[in-house]
Parts: sequence; structure tokens; C-alpha cells
Amino acid sequence: MAGCAPSATEPFLTGTVHYLDCSARTIGAYGYAALGTSGGAATGLATAGLTIAIALFAIRLLVVGRLTLSAPVELVARIAIVLALAFSWPAVRTLFYDVVFDGPAQIAGAVTGMSTPPSGVATLPQLQAMDDSIQAFTAWGTGREELNAVRTATGQPAAQAFSAVAISDRLALGAARVSFLGSAVLLTGGLRLAGGILFALLPLLAVFLLFRPTEGIVLGWMRAILAVTLTSAAGAVLLAIETGYALPWLAQRVAERAQSLATPSAPTELPVIALTTSLMALLPTLMLTRVCFAHFPLFGGVTKVNRTGEAPTVAQGTTILSSSPVIVPARELTLAGAVSRMVVRDSRLATQRDGAGADALNNTAAVGQGQSRAPLSNRHHLRQSRASRLRSGVR
Repeated sequence: MAGCAPSATEPFLTGTVHYLDCSARTIGAYGYAALGTSGGAATGLATAGLTIAIALFAIRLLVVGRLTLSAPVELVARIAIVLALAFSWPAVRTLFYDVVFDGPAQIAGAVTGMSTPPSGVATLPQLQAMDDSIQAFTAWGTGREELNAVRTATGQPAAQAFSAVAISDRLALGAARVSFLGSAVLLTGGLRLAGGILFALLPLLAVFLLFRPTEGIVLGWMRAILAVTLTSAAGAVLLAIETGYALPWLAQRVAERAQSLATPSAPTELPVIALTTSLMALLPTLMLTRVCFAHFPLFGGVTKVNRTGEAPTVAQGTTILSSSPVIVPARELTLAGAVSRMVVRDSRLATQRDGAGADALNNTAAVGQGQSRAPLSNRHHLRQSRASRLRSGVR
């Protein structure tokens, strides 16, 4: 971190962004190396996690007795990914590190047509030029102090032009520069610093991928890395749009002041330019974060959706009452079907046993009393009489 200190000759914005970029890269690389090297904190955690994962797999094999081919393949895949994420810096640097720190500038350059600076921070020269222009314009002032001596570019007297401007020049220009610097530093340096911290913690978080209940932690890390990358690229594009409009506008205002012309509308227009960019940065940030944090499974978790939009049948003659499509996981759906088939089979067997027992009891009673079985017509008459008595009793 000592080598990241900004130079005394660098302007404020350039020095701040360079310092944050250097700090982010240093924290990400050296933090990962400190935790992921032999003897680091991640080594003991990974050893304990691997031991528990293999022990749970052995217990499952002993209890179940036979497993499908996907179970050991999934375990081996999880172990390989964990070892690569926690202890293989070349793989992590190629897959994630270079993408996070160099990808946004390349994306912004491809979209806007700008050249990528060596620092990897897109639009930094344009941002520094805009900050210099704001300072120059603030030094010149708007001409309010020389009301009786200057006119506007349209020839209107300055006193008449400033009569409708209620906001103070110093307050407006100061607020515009604060808003511009805050959004520029946040979109160029703050997001990169967040990415560096995520890389430093990766060796500790990768171990949670060994277990299905905790794999969401690693998926959340991947989503955060994707959100940082895309948000940095979108922020670079927004800053390029802002500087593309604001630099010519500021150059024109400075040229007018150099000719002793008043600029009464500048204290209102410049804060609008800076604040609009700051507020516009929130919209892509929220949208891209929502997209990156959408649910997607890594291992298993395959769901089945009823394509007809109706609720799936759980048992014979019984359906789930729902007005929206129901999503049922594959394992739970298979288990519910097996249970429902067992219940239906047992109920049919019970009905058959009860019917056979009742017939045997009636035959035994008739033989004991010395009576013969009634003819078919008499039995039909008896059933009709019994049904009539039952209906009358219900009424």
C-alpha cells in the first residue's frame, strides 16, 4: 500500500483515482496470496471442509448402499472448483481479476470509441480536463460582480440578466464540482476497491462451495463480481457521455468570460449537468445489480414447471388449489408421486379385504342357521329394500 501513495504533482482527481485503483489491485492480489498460500487461514478451513465433505459422502454411501454416478462426479467437481478458486492465483487472475480491473475500460472503449488509457481507468483524462475547466470557470466567475461593466453574449445588460438568477454563484459552482468529483471517484475508484476486497476474501469463501446448503455464498460472490464489472463499464459510459457534453460547454463559458461577457445561466446549468449524471448512475446500477443477482443454480436444483399453467396433481383425485403456475422440484415431485401410488394401492387392498370378510361372515351366518342362499332376484330385492331404508333414515 505504501507504493500507491499519489504524487504531489498529480491533480486531485487523477491522484485519487490512481490511488484507489492501485489499492484495489494490491488488496486483491496480496490479500488473496496471504490467505491462499500454504499455512494461510484458507488452508485450515479448506482442510476441514474437505474432511467433512468426504465424511458426509461416505456416510451417505453406507446408509443408502448404492448411489448414482452423478453423486461422486458432483463431489469431485466441487472439490476441483474449490481448490482452483482458493489456491490457484493464475486461474483466478485469468477468469476474474483481469476481467474486473481491465474489462470495464475495454467495454467502455468499444461502446464509446475512446482509447483505453494505460491505467485501465476509462475516461480519466477527460474527467481531469473537465475538473480543470470547472476550476477555471470558477476562478473567472460569472460576471455578477461586474454588473454595470459587462453584458451577456446576446448583448443584454448583466444587471438585467442576473435579476432572475436567485442561486448564489459560489454555492452553485461549489455544489456542481462536489457532485461531479463524488460521482467520478465512486464510479471509477470505489467500485474497483470493492472488487479488490472481494478478491482478497475469495480463498475463505470458496470452501463453502463444498456443501449444497452453503453454496449460495460462493454464488453471491460471483454475482457481486459480475455486478462490479458491469456497473463499472456502465459508469464509464455515463461519464464519457457527461464529459462529451460538458467539456465543450465549459470551454465556451470560459471563452465568454475571457471576453468579459457575463454568463448568468451558468450557475444553474452546471449543477444540473453534474447532478443529472450522478442520479443517472443509479439507474443502471440498480438494473445491472438486479440482473446479476437473479437466481441461477450451480449444481442440481433443476426444477420442473407445469407447462399448461395448472397446478400439478399430488394424489389421485386431489390437486393443489392455486391460481398461478406451481414450480415443484424434481426430487419432491418424484417422492410425492411414489407416496400417492402407495396410498392408492393400500386403500384398494383394504377395500378388497373388507369386502371379502363381509361376504365370508354372511355366508357363515346363513349356513349356521340352516338357511340356503337366497336367489339372485331375492338378493336384489333385499338390496333395494336396504337402500330405501338408508335413504329414509338420512332424510
